[in-house]
Amino acid sequence: MTCKYLYIDDNSEHNAKGIITGLQKEGVLSVDFDNPKGDWEKERERILSEVFKSYNGLILDLNLEEMPNKDKETSHYKGSSLAQEYRNLSKAGKLKEIPIVLLSATVNLEKYFDRTNEDLFDLIVPREWLNDPILFAPLRQKLISLSIGYELISKCKNNDNNLIELFKYNLDLENNRFLSEMKSVICCPSHTVSNFIIKNLLEKSNIPVSGILITEEILATRLGIDISKSSDWKVILEKLGKYYYRGVFSEGWERWWMSGIEHWWKTDLGIENSLRATTANQKIDLLKDKLGLSAIVPIEKNEKAKSEAFWTKCVGSDVAIDTVDGLLVDGQDNYYPWQDKKYVCYEEALKPKGKDKWKKLSPSEEYKLEILQKQFPNVRPLK
Repeated sequence: MTCKYLYIDDNSEHNAKGIITGLQKEGVLSVDFDNPKGDWEKERERILSEVFKSYNGLILDLNLEEMPNKDKETSHYKGSSLAQEYRNLSKAGKLKEIPIVLLSATVNLEKYFDRTNEDLFDLIVPREWLNDPILFAPLRQKLISLSIGYELISKCKNNDNNLIELFKYNLDLENNRFLSEMKSVICCPSHTVSNFIIKNLLEKSNIPVSGILITEEILATRLGIDISKSSDWKVILEKLGKYYYRGVFSEGWERWWMSGIEHWWKTDLGIENSLRATTANQKIDLLKDKLGLSAIVPIEKNEKAKSEAFWTKCVGSDVAIDTVDGLLVDGQDNYYPWQDKKYVCYEEALKPKGKDKWKKLSPSEEYKLEILQKQFPNVRPLK
């Protein structure tokens, strides 16, 4: 099945051609381009038309008011207003629900976007990201996954809100609060279900979320394995195949079930040592013994860290750390119980290199930073 998106932007099709060409792939994803209609009633007519029903998704620019369309008409509404109208018409049963992606320049997102409208969109993508051609393929996969995912959500809603069908996994070992929230959310419109799953299980503000599901990088971190030096890593991934995430949106977000990884460690391998508390070197020795592997190498401890029981990665520098060697970043007070908190390592806190990814420390961690600054007086932030 070819997924078909409509991309609405007040820019010219010529100027948008690079994005369209980068996203499209024959037989997989097609992207049609059009300008805003300039008139609100004409815009409503478009999305209620038979032609529009052929689309599996919608991509919108935020500022649709800057340039006139081909008919020399200038719009007086934003992409968020159009998204809201679409969601309202879907809720009224006049349209099927489809994913909506906001694609806009960072400066416009910061200046004009009302963050209370975030839940209208399944993804918010800064246009500058697509200056890097390597990012087209993962975004394409996410667009395809969103279209497939909406159909699966609709199917599950029509099948007694079947969560096992939605996640393709036995959920008996999962967090009770998560299951309770999902049983409530699955009764909501599909875009609400999509938003909840993406932002609370997969990624938030374009940064992966860890907890019930984890990325390959976090999986390797928790097993203490340096992927770049371990040619047997693929062998381990194959052995973990039944814990690979195959549920809704899995085509665009590669993840593993953390409960499954812990079950594999304790039950399948029969290791008594806690996965959480065991050091990287100990884990490597145990894995070599249990799996008969030799080409796996432990992660090396960061210079200023104390623990080798690695569990997460510094959100700024991507260095593997134990949470005891990290400082909490700000803005995590409303996290769900099943979500892992984000940390920065000591080096990143003292001399930030990726501060655009974490902005500032939690106020509760400021005293720790003061202690670190006294402990390492020669380490100064980059100017």
